[in-house]
Amino acid sequence: MTMTFTPALLEQARRNAQRLAKAQNLKTFEAQNQIAQSKGFKNWSLFAKSCNASTTPPAAAPMQQPASKVRWYAHGDCQEEDRTLYYCSMCDIFASPDHFATQHRRSHAEQLQIKLQEYAKWPADTAQRIYRPADAYNLFAAELAALVAQQKARVASRSRFYRWLEKQANRDDPVGDLAYDITHDKGFPVEASLRKTRSYLESKWVSEAVMDALAQAWLEFSANK
Repeated sequence: MTMTFTPALLEQARRNAQRLAKAQNLKTFEAQNQIAQSKGFKNWSLFAKSCNASTTPPAAAPMQQPASKVRWYAHGDCQEEDRTLYYCSMCDIFASPDHFATQHRRSHAEQLQIKLQEYAKWPADTAQRIYRPADAYNLFAAELAALVAQQKARVASRSRFYRWLEKQANRDDPVGDLAYDITHDKGFPVEASLRKTRSYLESKWVSEAVMDALAQAWLEFSANK
Protein backbone atom coordinates (compact mmCIF):
# COMPACT_ATOMS: atom_id res chain seq x y z
CA MET A 1 0.00 0.00 0.00
CA THR A 2 1.37 3.44 -0.94
CA MET A 3 1.42 5.75 2.03
CA THR A 4 0.38 9.40 1.66
CA PHE A 5 2.45 11.83 3.70
CA THR A 6 0.34 14.79 4.71
CA PRO A 7 1.40 18.24 5.95
CA ALA A 8 0.12 17.21 9.37
CA LEU A 9 2.46 14.21 9.36
CA LEU A 10 5.30 16.45 8.20
CA GLU A 11 4.79 18.68 11.22
CA GLN A 12 4.72 15.66 13.52
CA ALA A 13 7.92 14.35 11.92
CA ARG A 14 9.57 17.73 12.47
CA ARG A 15 8.74 17.55 16.16
CA ASN A 16 10.01 13.98 16.36
CA ALA A 17 13.28 15.13 14.80
CA GLN A 18 13.63 17.84 17.44
CA ARG A 19 13.18 15.28 20.20
CA LEU A 20 15.64 12.89 18.53
CA ALA A 21 18.25 15.64 18.17
CA LYS A 22 17.97 16.49 21.84
CA ALA A 23 18.02 12.86 23.01
CA GLN A 24 21.03 11.81 20.92
CA ASN A 25 22.88 15.14 20.85
CA LEU A 26 22.55 15.44 17.07
CA LYS A 27 22.38 18.45 14.83
CA THR A 28 18.85 19.24 13.68
CA PHE A 29 19.50 18.36 10.03
CA GLU A 30 21.04 15.02 11.07
CA ALA A 31 17.97 14.09 13.11
CA GLN A 32 15.65 15.21 10.31
CA ASN A 33 17.51 13.06 7.79
CA GLN A 34 17.23 10.05 10.10
CA ILE A 35 13.47 10.55 10.39
CA ALA A 36 13.15 10.94 6.60
CA GLN A 37 15.21 7.80 5.95
CA SER A 38 13.02 5.81 8.35
CA LYS A 39 10.11 6.70 6.07
CA GLY A 40 11.94 5.61 2.91
CA PHE A 41 13.37 8.93 1.70
CA LYS A 42 17.03 9.75 1.03
CA ASN A 43 16.91 13.01 2.98
CA TRP A 44 14.62 15.48 4.73
CA SER A 45 14.23 17.73 1.71
CA LEU A 46 12.77 14.96 -0.43
CA PHE A 47 10.45 13.90 2.39
CA ALA A 48 9.17 17.47 2.88
CA LYS A 49 8.57 17.89 -0.86
CA SER A 50 6.61 14.63 -0.95
CA CYS A 51 4.37 15.79 1.89
CA ASN A 52 3.59 19.11 0.23
CA ALA A 53 3.10 17.66 -3.23
CA SER A 54 1.04 14.61 -2.32
CA THR A 55 -1.59 16.51 -0.36
CA THR A 56 -2.12 19.61 -2.45
CA PRO A 57 -5.81 19.46 -3.32
CA PRO A 58 -6.77 19.87 -6.95
CA ALA A 59 -8.08 23.21 -8.07
CA ALA A 60 -11.67 23.60 -7.06
CA ALA A 61 -14.08 23.07 -9.92
CA PRO A 62 -17.12 25.34 -10.09
CA MET A 63 -19.63 23.77 -7.75
CA GLN A 64 -23.19 23.24 -8.84
CA GLN A 65 -24.75 23.48 -5.41
CA PRO A 66 -28.04 21.60 -5.15
CA ALA A 67 -30.93 23.93 -4.73
CA SER A 68 -31.77 24.73 -1.10
CA LYS A 69 -29.05 22.40 0.23
CA VAL A 70 -26.20 23.22 2.60
CA ARG A 71 -22.68 21.86 2.11
CA TRP A 72 -21.81 19.43 4.91
CA TYR A 73 -18.17 18.88 5.86
CA ALA A 74 -16.69 15.67 7.24
CA HIS A 75 -13.63 15.75 9.48
CA GLY A 76 -10.66 16.68 7.29
CA ASP A 77 -12.69 17.90 4.29
CA CYS A 78 -11.06 20.70 2.31
CA GLN A 79 -13.01 23.95 2.38
CA GLU A 80 -14.39 24.87 -1.04
CA GLU A 81 -13.90 28.61 -0.62
CA ASP A 82 -10.31 28.40 0.67
CA ARG A 83 -8.39 25.31 -0.47
CA THR A 84 -5.71 25.79 2.20
CA LEU A 85 -8.15 25.09 5.05
CA TYR A 86 -9.64 21.84 6.33
CA TYR A 87 -12.55 21.18 8.68
CA CYS A 88 -11.84 19.84 12.16
CA SER A 89 -15.10 18.39 13.49
CA MET A 90 -13.58 17.85 16.94
CA CYS A 91 -12.86 21.58 17.30
CA ASP A 92 -15.61 22.78 14.91
CA ILE A 93 -13.26 25.05 12.98
CA PHE A 94 -11.56 25.30 9.60
CA ALA A 95 -7.78 25.27 10.02
CA SER A 96 -4.49 24.74 8.21
CA PRO A 97 -2.96 21.24 8.11
CA ASP A 98 -0.64 22.17 11.01
CA HIS A 99 -3.66 22.24 13.31
CA PHE A 100 -4.11 18.46 12.91
CA ALA A 101 -0.57 17.68 14.07
CA THR A 102 -1.61 18.32 17.68
CA GLN A 103 -3.15 15.57 19.82
CA HIS A 104 -6.95 15.30 19.63
CA ARG A 105 -9.44 13.11 21.47
CA ARG A 106 -9.06 10.29 18.92
CA SER A 107 -7.17 9.67 15.71
CA HIS A 108 -8.24 11.72 12.70
CA ALA A 109 -9.00 8.58 10.67
CA GLU A 110 -11.33 7.32 13.41
CA GLN A 111 -13.07 10.70 13.61
CA LEU A 112 -13.53 10.81 9.83
CA GLN A 113 -15.00 7.30 9.86
CA ILE A 114 -17.41 8.21 12.66
CA LYS A 115 -18.66 11.34 10.88
CA LEU A 116 -19.12 9.55 7.55
CA GLN A 117 -21.07 6.79 9.28
CA GLU A 118 -23.30 9.41 10.90
CA TYR A 119 -23.80 11.09 7.52
CA ALA A 120 -24.81 7.80 5.91
CA LYS A 121 -27.38 7.08 8.65
CA TRP A 122 -29.17 10.42 8.64
CA PRO A 123 -32.90 10.22 7.89
CA ALA A 124 -34.24 11.21 4.49
CA ASP A 125 -35.57 14.60 5.63
CA THR A 126 -32.07 15.60 6.79
CA ALA A 127 -30.44 14.29 3.61
CA GLN A 128 -32.74 16.54 1.60
CA ARG A 129 -31.27 19.62 3.30
CA ILE A 130 -27.52 18.86 3.17
CA TYR A 131 -25.00 17.40 0.74
CA ARG A 132 -21.37 16.35 0.49
CA PRO A 133 -19.77 15.80 -2.94
CA ALA A 134 -18.79 12.20 -3.58
CA ASP A 135 -15.32 13.37 -4.70
CA ALA A 136 -14.76 15.72 -1.74
CA TYR A 137 -11.01 16.12 -1.11
CA ASN A 138 -10.12 14.95 2.39
CA LEU A 139 -6.85 15.28 4.30
CA PHE A 140 -7.18 11.83 5.88
CA ALA A 141 -8.49 9.70 3.02
CA ALA A 142 -5.37 7.50 2.97
CA GLU A 143 -5.38 7.09 6.75
CA LEU A 144 -9.06 6.09 6.65
CA ALA A 145 -8.38 3.46 3.98
CA ALA A 146 -5.60 2.02 6.16
CA LEU A 147 -7.87 2.02 9.22
CA VAL A 148 -10.65 0.20 7.36
CA ALA A 149 -8.14 -2.41 6.16
CA GLN A 150 -6.95 -2.96 9.74
CA GLN A 151 -10.52 -3.30 10.97
CA LYS A 152 -11.33 -5.86 8.29
CA ALA A 153 -8.20 -7.84 9.15
CA ARG A 154 -9.16 -7.80 12.84
CA VAL A 155 -12.65 -9.10 12.10
CA ALA A 156 -11.27 -11.84 9.87
CA SER A 157 -8.82 -13.02 12.56
CA ARG A 158 -11.42 -13.59 15.31
CA SER A 159 -11.15 -16.95 17.02
CA ARG A 160 -14.17 -19.24 17.52
CA PHE A 161 -14.11 -18.40 21.22
CA TYR A 162 -14.17 -14.65 20.53
CA ARG A 163 -17.06 -15.06 18.07
CA TRP A 164 -18.93 -17.00 20.76
CA LEU A 165 -18.27 -14.22 23.30
CA GLU A 166 -19.69 -11.63 20.91
CA LYS A 167 -23.03 -13.43 21.09
CA GLN A 168 -23.02 -13.38 24.93
CA ALA A 169 -22.46 -9.63 25.38
CA ASN A 170 -26.13 -8.91 26.17
CA ARG A 171 -26.44 -11.51 28.93
CA ASP A 172 -27.27 -10.20 32.39
CA ASP A 173 -24.73 -12.28 34.32
CA PRO A 174 -20.94 -12.38 34.92
CA VAL A 175 -20.29 -14.11 31.59
CA GLY A 176 -22.28 -11.41 29.81
CA ASP A 177 -20.35 -8.68 31.64
CA LEU A 178 -17.06 -10.32 30.69
CA ALA A 179 -18.13 -10.71 27.07
CA TYR A 180 -19.24 -7.08 26.88
CA ASP A 181 -15.94 -5.80 28.28
CA ILE A 182 -13.82 -8.01 26.03
CA THR A 183 -15.69 -7.23 22.83
CA HIS A 184 -15.50 -3.48 23.52
CA ASP A 185 -11.78 -3.57 24.27
CA LYS A 186 -9.92 -2.47 21.10
CA GLY A 187 -6.68 -3.88 22.46
CA PHE A 188 -7.99 -7.37 23.14
CA PRO A 189 -6.35 -10.09 20.98
CA VAL A 190 -9.37 -11.28 19.01
CA GLU A 191 -7.55 -14.41 17.81
CA ALA A 192 -7.00 -15.47 21.42
CA SER A 193 -7.38 -18.97 22.82
CA LEU A 194 -8.28 -19.60 26.47
CA ARG A 195 -4.61 -19.37 27.48
CA LYS A 196 -4.05 -16.07 25.67
CA THR A 197 -7.32 -14.65 27.00
CA ARG A 198 -6.35 -15.56 30.57
CA SER A 199 -2.88 -14.07 30.08
CA TYR A 200 -4.34 -10.83 28.70
CA LEU A 201 -6.80 -10.46 31.59
CA GLU A 202 -4.06 -11.17 34.12
CA SER A 203 -1.99 -8.37 32.56
CA LYS A 204 -4.89 -6.03 33.35
CA TRP A 205 -4.95 -7.11 37.01
CA VAL A 206 -8.61 -8.11 36.89
CA SER A 207 -10.39 -9.50 39.93
CA GLU A 208 -10.81 -13.18 40.79
CA ALA A 209 -14.49 -12.85 39.92
CA VAL A 210 -13.57 -11.94 36.35
CA MET A 211 -11.32 -14.99 36.06
CA ASP A 212 -14.15 -17.14 37.40
CA ALA A 213 -16.42 -15.70 34.71
CA LEU A 214 -13.80 -16.61 32.08
CA ALA A 215 -13.68 -20.18 33.36
CA GLN A 216 -17.47 -20.41 33.19
CA ALA A 217 -17.51 -18.91 29.70
CA TRP A 218 -14.97 -21.45 28.46
CA LEU A 219 -16.97 -24.33 29.94
CA GLU A 220 -20.12 -23.16 28.16
CA PHE A 221 -18.25 -22.55 24.91
CA SER A 222 -16.61 -25.98 25.03
CA ALA A 223 -19.95 -27.65 25.66
CA ASN A 224 -21.46 -25.93 22.62
CA LYS A 225 -18.59 -26.43 20.14
